Amino acid sequence: MNGKVILPDWIKLDDFSWNMILDNKNFHCILLDFNPSSKTWTIEINGKRVKASVTPAMDKLLKEIEIDTNEAEN
Repeated sequence: MNGKVILPDWIKLDDFSWNMILDNKNFHCILLDFNPSSKTWTIEINGKRVKASVTPAMDKLLKEIEIDTNEAEN
């Protein structure tokens, strides 16, 4: 995040939502949109909409929490 590697704990709720625990804080995350060609995500975190892009290091982390960044766009 912002050039730093972070390793939160993830709890998968369903195919499009997770709880993330970071620094003893809980964040409810919902995947709203994913563009596989640019690997750009739109995610709602605790009600706030954010955009993010995926780096190769993130690809590995996302695979660990069972998100395939090569899937077709939803």
